[in-house]
Amino acid sequence: MKKVILIIGIITQSYFGLSQKIEIIKQSKFHPEYLNGLHALASDSKNNTYAISTNTFTSECWLITYDSRTLESIGKIRIDLPETTYDEIKCSKYADGITYDKGYIWVAFAAKQRIYKINPYSGKIIKSIPGPPIVNVNNRYDGLDFDGEYFWVIRNYPNPTLFKLSKTGKILKEYIIPCNYVCGLDYVNGFVWVNQLDDKENRILSKFSLSTNLFVETYPINKKIGVPISIDFKNKYAYITTSILSTSSIYKIKLIKE
Repeated sequence: MKKVILIIGIITQSYFGLSQKIEIIKQSKFHPEYLNGLHALASDSKNNTYAISTNTFTSECWLITYDSRTLESIGKIRIDLPETTYDEIKCSKYADGITYDKGYIWVAFAAKQRIYKINPYSGKIIKSIPGPPIVNVNNRYDGLDFDGEYFWVIRNYPNPTLFKLSKTGKILKEYIIPCNYVCGLDYVNGFVWVNQLDDKENRILSKFSLSTNLFVETYPINKKIGVPISIDFKNKYAYITTSILSTSSIYKIKLIKE
């Protein structure tokens, strides 16, 4: 696959006198078989990046492994999430958040209001902890990360809210995120990165400060590459998944300040 480099946006109002833009380094192949998109990303300390996709019609959930360097798909297994009832899937039948810790994948599944620890080689559930309560139909968890000590989860209803959880699932703190909608989550050095949708439906990769409850950096995402669903940082690059026209792709990107 040829290397793709394309600058896709510069914000009109910069922070700290710096313009901020995104440079696409590489794009994975489109995956039309993942009709509901690649919902979340996580990576390990090696060269593996993980994504999940839930089939719209069967509720089957798949864990897809990519080579972080080339974005080539190198494996796929089915995750054995619990069967859901009709009342449960009115919340969300999609698993919309994953994170990696010490050889295992954790998956946020709003239909059961649980976060499941998964063996990435067999797809089997090892254990689970409670997630934040779901308070409206069609609501879901739109992001999950683990920083080595705490879990971080996003729920968008009634307001975009970031939850800090203990290892046992106890809610320790809540942060209201000042925008219309957020999707994807990565905790990096005391800040949280999300994809936000503003009141003009602009898609923006944003750095959120836990100390001020404000966005401190923003990077616009061109609508032509689709709706950004997740965010994961690995080394000096960021990775996002997007969906457009029933296809889904992963972009390896570099954030640039000038």
